[in-house]
Amino acid sequence: MDPTVQGALIGAGATAFGALITGRFTASSSLKAVKFQIQAQRLDGLWQMRRDAYAVFLTSVEATRGALRRLEGAVSAPGVGSDCWSSSVAAARGAVDEAAYEMWRQGTIFRIAVTGLEADSAESLVSVVNGVISDMDEWTTAAGQQRQDADILRGRALQWLEALPDTLEHFMEMSKGYLQGIPDVDPPGPSLRQRWRSWLLARRLRALDD
Repeated sequence: MDPTVQGALIGAGATAFGALITGRFTASSSLKAVKFQIQAQRLDGLWQMRRDAYAVFLTSVEATRGALRRLEGAVSAPGVGSDCWSSSVAAARGAVDEAAYEMWRQGTIFRIAVTGLEADSAESLVSVVNGVISDMDEWTTAAGQQRQDADILRGRALQWLEALPDTLEHFMEMSKGYLQGIPDVDPPGPSLRQRWRSWLLARRLRALDD
């Protein structure tokens, strides 16, 4: 074969091989870019879903706290035992039931959007609020019956009711680590749940000492 022709063929082959390698590299890079974009969109969607879940859940908890405050006002109003007082208290207690049901409903939805540890922390928060509702009910019953222990029950109920904003703030501070992280990459450690339980226990022990 003519050396000139042979050289041309070798050159053409090398060019074709180089184009093939370049094409494969470009295709691989494009595929990785697409995968990265899909993953980024997925993580962004998850983050948005979790943020929205937090916002709605905490709004429902705050609404329950507000309803409990209105119940406090109704029970503390003058005219204990009268029909007007009883009607006002019943209406305020009904509002607490509605708010608490919404809190429970949003808490259920919240558990679908977050990790198991986040769900446990939220469940603990709901338990605290339900405990305040129980204390308020005991005080309300005692006040309506004008029992001697009504003042003691009132003090206990209001102590926990007034502590709810601090409890909410603590929950939100601990939740920042979850919300700012990426569940698939850097999930928060289990110590967060332990710190939350320890904080609640310490607060309850301090209340018993007072």
